Amino acid sequence: MVDDAAAVFAGARADRGGSLQLRPLQPEPCRARKLFYPANHDRLTGLANRSLFYDRLQHAISRFNRSGKRLAVLFMDMDRFKPVNDTYGHATGDRVLKLIAERIKTELRTEDTVARLGGDEFVAMLEDVESHRQADKVVERLRAAIERPYELDGHTIYLGVSIGIAYYPEDGLLIDELLEVADRKMYGNKSAQA
Repeated sequence: MVDDAAAVFAGARADRGGSLQLRPLQPEPCRARKLFYPANHDRLTGLANRSLFYDRLQHAISRFNRSGKRLAVLFMDMDRFKPVNDTYGHATGDRVLKLIAERIKTELRTEDTVARLGGDEFVAMLEDVESHRQADKVVERLRAAIERPYELDGHTIYLGVSIGIAYYPEDGLLIDELLEVADRKMYGNKSAQA
């Protein structure tokens, strides 16, 4: 039983009137899980962070190379978000970011991955995409969800979103290439909307 417990001594020596308590050690998987989550998730939204997103995208690319199924990377940047922080403060801005994260998750499948890169930038990976049209429909749903008004503390907040899509393998074979293409297309869409 000593292997499964940690001894805690009260007093200088347990054999001279001190007490000995045995308590179960925290199992390794539980300890690893407690370390994994904060290291791989955005503190504010609970979404995957950049590191976890890269890892999942790398695994998806490996699966693609075996199965031949297409995947898409979406890069999303909120329009008119800076005035939210400037007008209502960063606490309200943080609440809006949490709501955005929830809306994005609602529009994606459980097998898709969404991450917050920082600020008001989000990325998503859509696996097993059958066509560009299927990805375009996801983009339309995301845009409609994100652009619905946000009601907070008696204020109505309106945001827009610019979204760029990159496809593996057409737009790049490496993670950074895919993100760069999706980011460039997102900025192209942002310029076209301005």
